[in-house]
Amino acid sequence: MHAVGVLLNVKIQTPNDDNADAAGDDVSEDDPVSQSESESEPEPEPEVAEEEKEARDRKGQAQKEKEAGNAAYKKKDFETAIGHYTKALELDDEDISYLTNRAAVYLEMGKVCSIRLC
Repeated sequence: MHAVGVLLNVKIQTPNDDNADAAGDDVSEDDPVSQSESESEPEPEPEVAEEEKEARDRKGQAQKEKEAGNAAYKKKDFETAIGHYTKALELDDEDISYLTNRAAVYLEMGKVCSIRLC
């Protein structure tokens, strides 16, 4: 069973695994020194890289553009909605919803080219 788990890169737990994990621990639960050391030293929070912050900010801005596009779409202001969806797509090209929303606006406008005509 363990070999299959290794081949599939999946951890498979069996009732025997729980006992083996408890017996294999290096730190004894009765050792007060090791408990106090682990409790007194909080784990340092990982610092978020500048690139990750920038990516998060861009995704937030893109979401705001999408919401503005949705509001314009509801008002039937299609040109403004297309502009907002395009800006959102430029900010975050990983989220396909901006592209599909823009396509929906073009469909609503009737600016869809059939395959036979293109």
